[in-house]
Amino acid sequence: MALGVVDMGAYEIPCLAGIHGDIEASGIVDVGDVLCGLGGFTDAAACPTADIALAGGDGFIDVSDILAVLFAYGGPPVCADACDG
Repeated sequence: MALGVVDMGAYEIPCLAGIHGDIEASGIVDVGDVLCGLGGFTDAAACPTADIALAGGDGFIDVSDILAVLFAYGGPPVCADACDG
């Protein structure tokens, strides 16, 4: 520990709009979200909430949505509403 530096621990900002990539609204981005996104890619009626790319969706479930959920699955949780956390 450096002089004058105190570790205050982690601080998490709550995201009121949910977690980006959490297509199934389970509170975490998991394999179910990835599978739902892939299902929505082949049949939009199978997973209509998979349109997550471009903040609020662009009206299509396409490769950008699949990549968005894969990046969310592989990385730390990100606020869905760009809450600047």
